[in-house]
Amino acid sequence: MKHQKKLAVINDLSGYGRCSLTVALPVVSAMGVQCCPVPTSILSNHTGYPEYFFDDYTKKLPAYIGKWKELGFSFDGILTGFLGSAGQIEVVEDFIRHFAAGGAKSGMGHASHAAAGSVRPSASSAVHENSPKPAGIPDTTQNPTQRAKVIIDPIMGDHGRIYSTLTPELCDRMKVLASRADILTPNLTEACILAGVPYQPHFSRRGLAALFDRLAALCPGCIVLTGMDAGAYLENIIFDPETGEYLTLRKKRIAAERCGTGDVFSSVVAAGILQGMSLTAAVKKAASFICLCLKETAGYDISASDGVVFEPLLKYLIP
Repeated sequence: MKHQKKLAVINDLSGYGRCSLTVALPVVSAMGVQCCPVPTSILSNHTGYPEYFFDDYTKKLPAYIGKWKELGFSFDGILTGFLGSAGQIEVVEDFIRHFAAGGAKSGMGHASHAAAGSVRPSASSAVHENSPKPAGIPDTTQNPTQRAKVIIDPIMGDHGRIYSTLTPELCDRMKVLASRADILTPNLTEACILAGVPYQPHFSRRGLAALFDRLAALCPGCIVLTGMDAGAYLENIIFDPETGEYLTLRKKRIAAERCGTGDVFSSVVAAGILQGMSLTAAVKKAASFICLCLKETAGYDISASDGVVFEPLLKYLIP
């Protein structure tokens, strides 16, 4: 009998605007993985609009998750997204402890990071997509002692600004949650918050290395720094703590930024990992799909807040 992979997605449900669970449900399902939503809050529309209805589900989550525990449900992966309050992080930590058998304790821990030495992007460690040398990025960050892969998308802000609904306490608690990740997918703003360094839109090679050093001290898993501005290009930088190597994946910038692309990215990556893709392949697939979505969206008269038109393109995700 076949086993269909199941991904628990802990995120908000925004009724309008193509983000969070309204993205994850169709995208993950199209990739052949069962998407099991855990709604952290209900919003009429995402917070990028001038006004919105917001209902915090913190008090409801323990009973919701408790039924899953009682019924003995299990998952192959856990993907976290928007969390509406600091208290929700405690709930999510408990969820990970229960369903991921103790969280991220693979061979990619702090001991292996220390063995790799201080991380610096040198000729041997800064590896680009077209390099003939394989980047040493782990195939699926497999951990035989863990029932579920933990992918943390630490949604807190963008372009140097923290989202309006988030508190300093939540941002501090996010550092604890990040330490449970097998794969951490921050954008640059979120990486700076987690690392405790001032935000700047561009980092030198030395500055970027120092940023990854701080993130690696926090998170034992692989780190994917997403949506890095490189002029006419956007870059996703994968860091493997076991080898201390980087892999920079570059895509030509298609259009102006739109809401929800981060949710598309994390959903494709998480589902791809569960389907046996390497992390590198999953990140490439996610970036390529977003490019397709941006090209498709250019033909529609919709605002940037409405996200990307991905619905006609889901066929390209089907295995």
